[in-house]
Amino acid sequence: MRIAINITGAINSTDTQQDNFTAEIIKRVINNHPEHEFILVSDKDLIDKNGLTKNCIRVSAGSKGKNPITWKWWYDVRMPSVLKKHKADLLVNCDGCCSLRSPIPQLIIVSDLSFISFPGFLKKSRVLFLKRNTAKFLKKSTSVIASSGVIKNELIKNYGTADEKINIIYGGANENFKSVDDSGKILTKEKLTDGKEYFLYAGDIHPVKNLTNLLKAFSIFKKTQQSSMKLVIAGNMAVGYTSFTEKLKDYKYRNDVVMKNNVIENEAAEIMGAAYACIYPSFYEGSGTSVLDAMQCHVPVITSSGSAMQEIAGDAALFADPENIPNLAAQMMTVYKDEALRSKLIEKGKLIPAKYTWDTSAELLWQSIENAMG
Repeated sequence: MRIAINITGAINSTDTQQDNFTAEIIKRVINNHPEHEFILVSDKDLIDKNGLTKNCIRVSAGSKGKNPITWKWWYDVRMPSVLKKHKADLLVNCDGCCSLRSPIPQLIIVSDLSFISFPGFLKKSRVLFLKRNTAKFLKKSTSVIASSGVIKNELIKNYGTADEKINIIYGGANENFKSVDDSGKILTKEKLTDGKEYFLYAGDIHPVKNLTNLLKAFSIFKKTQQSSMKLVIAGNMAVGYTSFTEKLKDYKYRNDVVMKNNVIENEAAEIMGAAYACIYPSFYEGSGTSVLDAMQCHVPVITSSGSAMQEIAGDAALFADPENIPNLAAQMMTVYKDEALRSKLIEKGKLIPAKYTWDTSAELLWQSIENAMG
């Protein structure tokens, strides 16, 4: 069987989790099935051959461009041409979109539907394209992979997608994130916060991540507790999102906020391992696996209620309404004041990551590929 995989950056993604999902799960599927041929299709010229197995080739379908017209042309003209040339039997789309003109079976992976509830946080061109085409993509696809139960429920509610057509495949835990010993924690805190304890947000700096409300909640925490606690924000700035850094300049507790951009993975693990607690206050998350990194580092988690992150964390985290700033501040104060609860959350959190492995995810994807081929 010749399986094409569209690995282009997701048009509808609000963060880098989907890129990580694509890299981890596709790598394993290819390595686990040397009896099949895989065609990795991208919108860029990929000349790096490192890590490719003999049963895998990389193909460029040309640039997608930057507007809905060129995106439509890429999916419905360029993609069918590439698939026909390489005699593909099936196409896996990792970006929630698909080709409406290709006759072969297609499987789409959907991890982000934020354009429905939070269109104001995204580029208008992206929202326009997805609102016009998502229903068509879902109807055209042979099978749909949802990154969480939250996504599956949204697909059923908003598009009437049949329950049996949707399979849930969670992402896996990142093995590079592990607990840090006391000396390592002290060293990291000395470098990062002059030895002070800190709350940590780790992830992309994007409007949907709700960091402005996090700052407001931190203000309540600081005013109420009179604590030396710091807030570390570690992640990459979304393109064009400058308002957050502007607000930070006039923030009352600016000296207690540490910004870390372009953090490499090893450093990210060290920063997380030394944190007092991790906070993920997003308005929207289609994939909840961010909390697994903190849990593997034995760090307690505060995150948004009703999200995919709550779906993953279960009773091993504290939850807050992302729009309720006092509620978020209260949970920060709870984990700060109640050491027994904090220890309990850490112990419960240690058990969660083992339930989510990339090997399991890859096997589930392969089952979906086989089902799509009949």
